[in-house]
Amino acid sequence: MDYYSVPNQGNIFLNFIVVHPNITLAGLVSLFAITGGLLLLWVYRKGPSTLPGVMLELLACLGLADSAMSYSKIASDGTYYTSSDDVSSWTDNTVYLVGPGTTKGNKNKNAPLITRTATKINADSPSGAAYLCVTRYLINHRKEISNVNIYASLEKTVAIFDTPNGSKMIASYANKKAETEDIKNGKKLREAFIDKGFSRMQLDEIESNIGFKAKVLYWRK
Repeated sequence: MDYYSVPNQGNIFLNFIVVHPNITLAGLVSLFAITGGLLLLWVYRKGPSTLPGVMLELLACLGLADSAMSYSKIASDGTYYTSSDDVSSWTDNTVYLVGPGTTKGNKNKNAPLITRTATKINADSPSGAAYLCVTRYLINHRKEISNVNIYASLEKTVAIFDTPNGSKMIASYANKKAETEDIKNGKKLREAFIDKGFSRMQLDEIESNIGFKAKVLYWRK
């Protein structure tokens, strides 16, 4: 089931190199072998004097292969706002939710959140859809925000960050039950503050200034 997906930003060809480095390497090796064979045949037919030019062509092919694979290594290190301790970086084109007592990138124990292809980044579960919804928002607003902190779980993903207008919080839920539970807890917390003498106006100001109240993002289509 396609829970939620977004376009994989950038050039499709370069994305393919990142997503399928082994296929790319195999293709480059095959191309190099075919090109090398044709050039050697050219030398055989034209004579030894053409050898320097052939060597330059082969070096150019090697340079192209090295550049492509170097790009793959650099680009695959990029994260989709995955610096949170709750999630791993890209491992085999998938980002995982790190469970308690497990290590980052342990795909045998950790729940998959999102997986990328050359054209899309797909959520693997409702939890992944919530995570992708939040990180997508952060990327779209990266020029306006700073000091981003992400908290991901099976139930929801929450991000807290600074803006020119103060600290803000956004959240996306994996299911309606988790959202309803948070709303109930929020009401109980407000009532507890009111019992301690805080006015509703003071609570509104606290929520506005420190991101006490999250803006909810919905991933469901």
